[in-house]
Amino acid sequence: MMSAATFRYYKMSPPPARVRPWLPPGAFIGAVWSILFGLLGYVHYLLYKRFGFGKGTTAVTLFLLFALSYPIITSLHPDQVGLWNVVSLIAAFLMALVVTSLSAPLLYWVVPLLVWLSYVNVVFAGAS
Repeated sequence: MMSAATFRYYKMSPPPARVRPWLPPGAFIGAVWSILFGLLGYVHYLLYKRFGFGKGTTAVTLFLLFALSYPIITSLHPDQVGLWNVVSLIAAFLMALVVTSLSAPLLYWVVPLLVWLSYVNVVFAGAS
């Protein structure tokens, strides 16, 4: 009896509004991050091939580790997502500065990451 009433209530209630209407679906976000990780891996490879292990490869590796830990950090502290978005944007810009100081043409491979993180920061800041 209770389950039938609950089902009717949920069937009649309107679907919940999206909090962030400009945020794309999860599958799209996953595809974007897969491409970005591939680009960063390629940047790491080019830096390693040209300079060996050094500050460029370390900067890219540290950012990749942060990006991989981001979902865990934000799931443990969901109220601080905006803060961690800003931290990720700052970390990406610092990594881009290190990469550019070693090889300016490699910045073109990092720009998509900066654009995506800027977009994510705007989407999350606009929903607050």
